[in-house]
Amino acid sequence: MWKFWPDEFVVSKRIERVIKHDRLRGQYRTVSTYGNVQSERKFRDFDTMKSWTFTFNDINVANIRELEPGSYYVRVVAESRSRELPPIIGMLMFFIPEVEMSLAKESYPFTVGDGE
Repeated sequence: MWKFWPDEFVVSKRIERVIKHDRLRGQYRTVSTYGNVQSERKFRDFDTMKSWTFTFNDINVANIRELEPGSYYVRVVAESRSRELPPIIGMLMFFIPEVEMSLAKESYPFTVGDGE
């Protein structure tokens, strides 16, 4: 019997971070949305803001007790979009990219349960 089984989608989480630069005040205004929780922060330093943008703590991806025994991995996809253009422009002018940058990374496989 084959031990190979294609990847199966288990769960999806969406975290959105919007960054706006306020040139008048010389600061970055950010809004983070995760589920129905929204928080705002302000940064003066670009490197501090960038570090905060790519750091996530206390994210419950899935309840391990509810997963069947086996091998799993986590895939993270990050997309950068410009909010300068109205969304309708992207629909009408398909040659203007809405996604400026897209990056996907996968974790090392990990085992839940006996792994067989």
